[in-house]
Amino acid sequence: MSPANKPLYVTVVTPDGPVRLKGKEEDDKAILLNQPATRVILPLFDGYMGVESLHTSTIAKLGFGILEIQNANQKMAIYLDGGVVQIKNNHISVLASSARTVRQLNKTQLEQELEKSGSSKSLAAQIHKEKLRMQLRLLAQSTSK
Repeated sequence: MSPANKPLYVTVVTPDGPVRLKGKEEDDKAILLNQPATRVILPLFDGYMGVESLHTSTIAKLGFGILEIQNANQKMAIYLDGGVVQIKNNHISVLASSARTVRQLNKTQLEQELEKSGSSKSLAAQIHKEKLRMQLRLLAQSTSK
């Protein structure tokens, strides 16, 4: 395997522990830890950043958005809400304030919360609404496949 084809490895950790990809308690060992990837797209506070093999070492501030993890067989998406990321030696360590997999999102609940947020024009309210819309987009993308 040439150095340029060396896989990336991704770890996502929140204050509640590692992000789990499976839904059943007995599958909780299946965490997003050392998940191989060919490409990762990170939601930074000022835009998105793509990472491939041999990326330069970096530390960056995360914003809210969708973390995409791609490999030859599949594409995974996780909603992140802030944190930091370290990229070093083909390992991406994401320390997120919170993270939600598609199975953790509830469309009805998100839509109700968006409707309740009303027409407030404050910056905090606008950011909150955009976070809700982002989670709804993630759900829509996952169900359209």
